Amino acid sequence: MELFLQPLTEIHLPEITVYNRLNESGNKKIVYAFMGAALFIILLSCVNFMNLSTAQFTKRIKEASIRKILGLGKKELSINYFMEALAFCLIALLFAVCLTQILLPGFNFITGKSLTFNLFSNSELLIALPSLMLIMASLSCSYPAFFLSGFNPVQAIKGKLKTGKEGATFRNGLVVFQFSASIILIICTAIVYQQLNYVSNRDLGFNKENLLVIKDVQSLKNGESLLNATLTIPGVSKASWCTSLPPTIYGGDKFSADGMNKETFPLNFTTADENFIPTLEIGIKFGRNFSKDIPGDEDRVILNEAAIRKIGWDMNESAIGKFITTPDGDIKYEVVGIMQDFNYWSLQSPIEPMAIFHIKGKNVFGIGENQFIALRVEAKGLQGWETLVSELTTLWKSQAGDYPFQYEFVDQAFAETFKAQQQFGSVLSVMASLAI
Repeated sequence: MELFLQPLTEIHLPEITVYNRLNESGNKKIVYAFMGAALFIILLSCVNFMNLSTAQFTKRIKEASIRKILGLGKKELSINYFMEALAFCLIALLFAVCLTQILLPGFNFITGKSLTFNLFSNSELLIALPSLMLIMASLSCSYPAFFLSGFNPVQAIKGKLKTGKEGATFRNGLVVFQFSASIILIICTAIVYQQLNYVSNRDLGFNKENLLVIKDVQSLKNGESLLNATLTIPGVSKASWCTSLPPTIYGGDKFSADGMNKETFPLNFTTADENFIPTLEIGIKFGRNFSKDIPGDEDRVILNEAAIRKIGWDMNESAIGKFITTPDGDIKYEVVGIMQDFNYWSLQSPIEPMAIFHIKGKNVFGIGENQFIALRVEAKGLQGWETLVSELTTLWKSQAGDYPFQYEFVDQAFAETFKAQQQFGSVLSVMASLAI
């Protein structure tokens, strides 16, 4: 274990993700990505206004020429163009405020947030929006004001005005910027969706489908009794009693192992019975699973491939029969099996060393504060699921009384850990569409 301090103000957006935190933390990279996309869109709109203004040059050149002949100087013309841009920005701001009020519920639905837009009760918005309007007006009118006010009016009226190579190059550069920014957002959105699709469809190393979890089994006098009773319900093929399971394996400590010369390594773990691996359909690479017919298995351990690599043992049968020990060396666990690596945290987390201890072990790694029963059930339609849940509820009440029956599906729990990334992809798509 490692003790450290973390400022309260950094809990929501930490530099390094801290597990067992007070709340679900956000991701700074996602925030920065949205800020970057928003800045792109603002710049695109400014550039678009510049391009449209300069594209109307031939229509407005005579108007500007007459103004200059009547005595308006370059400064006054520039102010006129600024006021014109400011008027457009003000109209756009009014439309934007109205559209935000209309579209905010839909945006909240996409992002899973509960954002509110109270313009007059938010002093920061009251300062930020007019400031943004002035900045955008200044950017939008900068080149048109320079371009449309810095010419010879007599030559313009005679039709002999040349735009010059510099002006054309600058305008072409603006067009290239527009297309480049839009293409960058499109490419980023496509990459994000490819990654989301890859992660959501990749093999987790176990079968998360049709896996139902009963919570709060520790509230019963005898969790094993409920376990055996669930197997009598039609449609339940396998059941396991455990203290945690994917995507929330939260046990962990430091261990040593044969050949490590008392050096330690971090090891995540859960405790479970001999039905855990068959119920989750995790593959055994070497050795065997726990056996109910071998009482000594209650003080043995099964490791994953990542743990074997971390220790430095050969990935073969030679690892079976070796021992891992607590740091003080007081308790030893014989390795009886090596299971294949599987995702036991969120889909984004790397697979780290993990162990399964027997839930009936006589040591501190036995029964934990929280207990669960994982059920492998047959695929059912809506009515079949309702019937199954109803039967489980009745069975629960017969053993737990008024204690509430709570359950979840493992595939839904995994989807919840992936929710923020999916929302990121949806919002990025909206912003890319605005850019286009």
